Amino acid sequence: MILSKQDNMLLQKASKKAKVNDYRESEKDSDELRFFVRVVAHLRQKKLPEMIVELAVNLVKPHLRVPLRKINKSLISSWISDKELNRRSYNRLAFVFIKRILSQDGFRIVSADTNQFDNANITGYDEINGLKIPQGLAKGAAFVAQNDKGKRILFCFHNESNLDALKYLSKRVFDDDKDKFCTICYLISPTHDQIMQCREDKQADNWPRGFFIEFNELLKKAGEIDNNRFGHLSTISPRTDSDFRSRKKIEHFNAKVLENFPVGSKGDPKHFMLRFEAPQLEYVVPGQFVMIDTLPYVKRRKTDIGQPFRTLDTPESYSSIARKMNLTSKSFLKRPFSIHRAYYRHFKLGYLKNIYLSRTLAAITHTVFPHKFEIFYKLIENGTGTNELKQMKEGDTFQILGPLGRRPNLAKWQTDGIEEIHLIGGGVGMAPLMFFGQALRYYSFRIKAFIGIDRIESLLFKAPLAATFGEDDPRKACVYIDNLKSIGLSDNDIHISFEKIISDSSIDIGLLPEQNFFPGFVSEQYKAFLEKLNETSGILVLACGPKPMLEALEKITSEAHIRMKVLLEKRMGCGIGVCMSCVCPTKKNNVEQYSCVCTEGPLFDAEDIDWEKL
Repeated sequence: MILSKQDNMLLQKASKKAKVNDYRESEKDSDELRFFVRVVAHLRQKKLPEMIVELAVNLVKPHLRVPLRKINKSLISSWISDKELNRRSYNRLAFVFIKRILSQDGFRIVSADTNQFDNANITGYDEINGLKIPQGLAKGAAFVAQNDKGKRILFCFHNESNLDALKYLSKRVFDDDKDKFCTICYLISPTHDQIMQCREDKQADNWPRGFFIEFNELLKKAGEIDNNRFGHLSTISPRTDSDFRSRKKIEHFNAKVLENFPVGSKGDPKHFMLRFEAPQLEYVVPGQFVMIDTLPYVKRRKTDIGQPFRTLDTPESYSSIARKMNLTSKSFLKRPFSIHRAYYRHFKLGYLKNIYLSRTLAAITHTVFPHKFEIFYKLIENGTGTNELKQMKEGDTFQILGPLGRRPNLAKWQTDGIEEIHLIGGGVGMAPLMFFGQALRYYSFRIKAFIGIDRIESLLFKAPLAATFGEDDPRKACVYIDNLKSIGLSDNDIHISFEKIISDSSIDIGLLPEQNFFPGFVSEQYKAFLEKLNETSGILVLACGPKPMLEALEKITSEAHIRMKVLLEKRMGCGIGVCMSCVCPTKKNNVEQYSCVCTEGPLFDAEDIDWEKL
């Protein structure tokens, strides 16, 4: 085929254009390689160039992985020689992740300090240009996000050379915002170890009411919500949020009693609230429990339990010897209790009423670790343990073993399609669900609560104690109702069923809407509630209480195609799976077996329990 002179000219021009495009593509690839190598160099500052390359392979696009490995080590060294440039590259990548995550929930970036970012010319990573420097209260922040409701999030990067300025900014926000939570401050940490240090209770005064987030969790979350853009990225650290808890060993330690007070309006109260200080429980999560020695540590040491038994060389009876040894009035084993509420320094109990976190970002957001806790318990008639426990006084110390049980990943429930969670508790079964409520509200789940109780009077506080829960009118203080309101539930979200008619005229039924009270079983109330719903998808039920209640709820939720998890309560001697006293019949994949509540629970999927044999 013979081409005309004009065709030859067109072909030559097309060839030159193709070469220019190839060169430009190569230049873009080179910019991208340098960018991600610098990010890794900042995250892993003590690694050799060849190790940095291997880690950077997890961040670059697939077609660049082979070329990256072929780059000369000396060239890599020159790329990462400027530590400040490495830090700014890392800042840019974290910014891009956060911007994409926040966009899921209506937040937008309104200002940024461009001096804290590099000027990389990479398609898709140049989103900082044109933003103004943060001013006023936000001065010193790396960038600021805001939504249409006026809620602001100030983001700062953890920088060892500038920690004093960051702490000052955090305190300034805390002092200015008080408990409104209109402005909150986030600290972005490049490493797991740094974020763990910031979360320690002893560091709480440095970052008052601060929120923390780790780079690798940002990377993972960005990939989950935008697979096309970030799906090729892989974390460059094997550590995850769940890993640090699994590495934490079960501890045996002394806790300090802060308060131990009765709950009940009149007569002999049957419920008590024990509040204690135990920083060693910082890793505990809802669904776990602790084994508590019901005797103060001093009294336990003075018992004669450790003395050897004598042989019966006299006509004395076993009971008389036992009385002399003071065995009959003392407990031998620790008792299992779930956490009722957790306290976080600088976060008042009512903070969940006002806080509004980005739902997507909340799943990977951390705060300071808890340092104080509560258990809510009921006195067992003629029971040794709970009657010992009620004698605890402020300042007493007692032994705890924990945290125990499996750790449910509540944040992951978002990706499982859960949007609304119904807490259903019978009697003291509602107590451990309150800790769930704290965490679930933090993760921005919608919550409704259904309380089953014999008499509402049994939940009322005496006037001197009502102020403990921040209730203005002591006559209306009701333990479950006020606790649920303190974590942000509205009156319409709380439902109560009771077995006995209210007879105490001092009780104001106006605590909740009249239609939210139900004379009967809580399972019947919940069934009637579901019958009024048009849609039940995205609902999860968390239930705790007596077996008849749980069994009834299992049938109701199955018929409504609602997922249900139950928090089982069993007698147990050790809490670590040795004594086998807490086994329950389960069936997984149609295989019948027995599971230890203490190690495989206490939270189980309702469908995995063999209810006929339980």
